[in-house]
Amino acid sequence: MPQDASKPTGSRPEPQPPIAAIRADAADRAVLRRLLRGMPPDTGIGFVVVQAPNPRHPALTAELIGAFTTLQVVAAGDGLPVAANRIHVVAPDTAATIVGGHLQLSASSPLGASTTGIDRFFSSLADDRRGLAIGVLLSDACIAEAQGIARIKARGGLLVAQAGTRPAEFADQVSAVEEIPAALLRHLTRPTPPAVEGRLAGLLEQTLLARFTPAALLIDARYRILHRHGPVADYLGPSVEPPEDDLLGRLPEDYRERLRAVLDRALVEGIPASATVCRMGPGTRGCAVQVTATPLIEVGQPDLVLVTFADVAAPQETERHCRATLERLERHFDSTPVAALEWSPEARILGWSPAAERIFGWRKAEVLGRPLEALDLIDETDRPAVAATIAALLAGSDACGKILTRNRRKDGGAIWCEWHNSVLRDTAGRPVSVLSLAMDVTERQTLEANLRRQAARLAEADRRKDEFLSMLGHELRNPLAPMRHALEVAGLRRDDPPTTQWALQIIDRQTRHLGRLVDDLLDVARITRGAIQLRCEPIDLAAIARETLESAGPMIRARGHRLEDALPMSPLPMRGDATRLTQIIANLLHNASKYTDEGGTIRIALVADGGQARLTIEDDGRGIEPDALPFIFDAFRQGRGSATPPEGGLGVGLTLVKRLVELHAGTVAAESAGRGRGSRFVVTLPLGQEPAAAVPATEIPTDAAAGAKKHVLIVDDNPEILDASRRLLVALGHTVSTAGSGLEALELVRRSPPDVVLLDIGLDDIDGIEVARRLAELPQRPMIRVVALSGYPPNETRRERGLFDDYLLKPAGMKALQGILS
Repeated sequence: MPQDASKPTGSRPEPQPPIAAIRADAADRAVLRRLLRGMPPDTGIGFVVVQAPNPRHPALTAELIGAFTTLQVVAAGDGLPVAANRIHVVAPDTAATIVGGHLQLSASSPLGASTTGIDRFFSSLADDRRGLAIGVLLSDACIAEAQGIARIKARGGLLVAQAGTRPAEFADQVSAVEEIPAALLRHLTRPTPPAVEGRLAGLLEQTLLARFTPAALLIDARYRILHRHGPVADYLGPSVEPPEDDLLGRLPEDYRERLRAVLDRALVEGIPASATVCRMGPGTRGCAVQVTATPLIEVGQPDLVLVTFADVAAPQETERHCRATLERLERHFDSTPVAALEWSPEARILGWSPAAERIFGWRKAEVLGRPLEALDLIDETDRPAVAATIAALLAGSDACGKILTRNRRKDGGAIWCEWHNSVLRDTAGRPVSVLSLAMDVTERQTLEANLRRQAARLAEADRRKDEFLSMLGHELRNPLAPMRHALEVAGLRRDDPPTTQWALQIIDRQTRHLGRLVDDLLDVARITRGAIQLRCEPIDLAAIARETLESAGPMIRARGHRLEDALPMSPLPMRGDATRLTQIIANLLHNASKYTDEGGTIRIALVADGGQARLTIEDDGRGIEPDALPFIFDAFRQGRGSATPPEGGLGVGLTLVKRLVELHAGTVAAESAGRGRGSRFVVTLPLGQEPAAAVPATEIPTDAAAGAKKHVLIVDDNPEILDASRRLLVALGHTVSTAGSGLEALELVRRSPPDVVLLDIGLDDIDGIEVARRLAELPQRPMIRVVALSGYPPNETRRERGLFDDYLLKPAGMKALQGILS
């Protein structure tokens, strides 16, 4: 209903908004959607959609139009005021006019003269709003309302037509439908002359003229100048003075005729008219000027006209500059990798850049006008943080609104985006729209996550390295303590043979233990570097298992364990390295014994199963903690998750098992029901080739009489090793020479060629490989057996290939030396 006209005394009436009549039929639905989706929510314009019946299409309704605009949409009601930023939809079977800013509705005539009704609405709008009346013409059907359209133009209103339609011929502005909102805003922001009420008194108010126009004339029906305001001479030439001067009589003919047409239209037809002419003033001739003649109407025909002058060159240049700037910005937005989204405070999407299409997969036409939440862009876990950031941004407590979130694309793909948000506010500080810039940082996040995982792995490796070094020092000291004590006891009782024999046994056992520790370390290092090589040949896995169990059995029984075996007597042929397979079985048996308390049971079984051998070693001992089970085969992890391991060791035994099994194309798995419930290790190996025929074992000589005596040259830069090795070989009955450097060794070989050279690889002056290379150039070389001594295995370097006749790994024991020399 119309608002109550009664207001408190002295109160100022509310300013009435411009009103835009949108002429659209149901068939124009798509065009209307494109128009309203680009319409800002705060133009200050009241909109009225008028339509004619179309039997082939359903009518446009408030609910239908509201689906594609952020503006408020209501059905038109009789007496309802046309409010700013609201769309009023007039039904096609309703005749409407507008009076005092309020809609007046009635039923259409039975003849359905819809175009006449729309024409009447346009005419009433022109009379009610005059310069604030706007006609938006979207189709060729608007030609039928020519009288009302002409009246809007005559009353100083604005006609905007869609490009490519027939109304474009007489419209004030012609634009693509998406550009019409911008055209309306430009029109409303242009200064307009004041509505002058009264005949002469209002026109002579200098303050109004000075405010709204730089120069103006008041003329009568005979073109006489009644009043002059501002620098009129800048536009018309020499100064003009009222009231005698005839405006037309003092102008050039071409200028005069163009201005006469404008004045006659205002004087005779009673409607505003304008034309663009050139300046006539000194120094400004040729510049474009818009001359507007506005009739001052009381009732009936006009008798006075206000003529105003306004420069158009500067505004046109400004408009061109702004348009060029906008085009450049659009091109930048089109090519930037950063997605740009503009959305209203109600979270409806107003803008969507090409980069946003590329990053999120949604096309611009699919998202404009839709709520942000409908796209489901933000991952569920990040929504609370995003809501808090946006709330702070709109409230003004956060000026940047930067946030990192997980996002979803239209195709369901997950990406990471870094968002930077800013708010555009009106003069009152209210949010108008939000600009969100989003950069795809998925690759960066993946890299950072990988770096964090790598840093965690390195930290864990560093921690385990520190633990291992501490454990290594402990384990190396363990055998050194009894050896040191045995030497001290033997020194105190030199004449006591049983004590000496006991000391020698202690030293022998602990030396062997140290050797096993070092061998395990070297094996792990070689396997990790891929330097170990298997010496594969046809073997009997069952025989190897029986032999290993026979060797380990006494140690297991000595610890009070029951040993149960289910090893087959028939052969299980496969191709493998017998030494390494023995090492696998021995390590698993030793591990079971180590973690089984006295009186516990250890079981070993071996069966053939579908082309594979399955070796099982289980115990009823301390078991494995669930959190330790996934890492049980990692190097330097000692124990099974208990705080205090039951026995020493370097924690590499199971690592060796796993790597050696894998080198044999097999697998190994650990199982345990938990702490105190035992453990079970299962090894599977591929079966295949028949084992080689058994070869009788060769007895290694154990005394000095075995084999011929040799002349041996020992080359080492460690004096104690040199002296100890010399004493051992002399004790075995050989003639021994020694050299502490490579050059000295070469000189001794030239003077007195030996039978055997035991050559250390790591010499101070020239290394053992270079010594062997120079020995190969001597004529005596074919008669000399050159044996390399090193802490590195022979397959870790290729440089010595062909230079040595044999290779001994330090420390070389007596049996190994006897085997070389025999």
